[in-house]
Amino acid sequence: MARNLLAYPFQPYNGAYSSEAVNDGRGAQKGLSVRLDLVWKTYSANAAPLGSSNPNFAVAFNLNVAGPSTVSGTWTVQSVYVDNEGVDFPVYVYFSDSQQAVSAPANSAGWYPVLTNQRQGLVTAIGITDSAIAANQITKVFFTDVFMVPSLDQEVQSAVALWIGSTLIQRTQTNLSGYGAPALGDQILQTSIDVSGSGLHIVPIPQFTSPNLGDVLYITRLQAWVCNLTSNNAGAAPNGVCNVSYAGQPTNQAFGIPFNGPITAGQITQSFIAYDMTGNFRFPANLTWSLGLLSETNIASGAMFVNIAYTISSH
Repeated sequence: MARNLLAYPFQPYNGAYSSEAVNDGRGAQKGLSVRLDLVWKTYSANAAPLGSSNPNFAVAFNLNVAGPSTVSGTWTVQSVYVDNEGVDFPVYVYFSDSQQAVSAPANSAGWYPVLTNQRQGLVTAIGITDSAIAANQITKVFFTDVFMVPSLDQEVQSAVALWIGSTLIQRTQTNLSGYGAPALGDQILQTSIDVSGSGLHIVPIPQFTSPNLGDVLYITRLQAWVCNLTSNNAGAAPNGVCNVSYAGQPTNQAFGIPFNGPITAGQITQSFIAYDMTGNFRFPANLTWSLGLLSETNIASGAMFVNIAYTISSH
């Protein structure tokens, strides 16, 4: 089934139509090209800026505005060139009379043949993010009456494997896409937390928080080990639960790290792995994150050390 590009909010093109003489690259055929500069941050949907809250949007173009002083009355569109390089989302050029839509992937530029007798249509963007708007990403579209050989150049290969993910993150009650690319885990966090005594212990993790609303935190490896645990009860082993938590509250835990002493009483001088996890776990990166001790039992002194591999991305 073809994608329905008429279902999204739209506004008329708000830039100036400009035209230039072009040829087919071999000098055999000459014509005119009309260019649109789509500055996405200058548009809004339902009085709200485009971005993660309004990710899908269409710009209605009317190339008749470019004529007759610019192009003749018999001028027709034969090819379209879409310069979408440096843009993190795909765009589609749609013609209503033929219902043809050409698609330009993110970070690409290419020539496309066109089937239309009109000079009107839509340029639709799918999946606009807050970071793309903040970076002032721009798509340029060139309409020409010269038939060009179809081609596609991708400056960044955007065809990556998408893994199936949950649409709702249960612990944070946050909606995310049902698909996502696996993350590298190329950032490393090393920290520690004192686990001695009763009460609440919190170590903030500002590295996990991004100022961009749509960014996602991926945790790919979490390893925690405990050393020098001392029990305050000669008849019981020291144990407890430590959490990687969000919103600064250990009760809102993303990961619980239980640990128990391998002996029943006294002092445990050797280190032992309390938790070791690998995967691609997604969380919203706009939250306040911390490492916090939720509860303790029979601990007089000790420390937990944590290594976390993570990635923060706009996808």
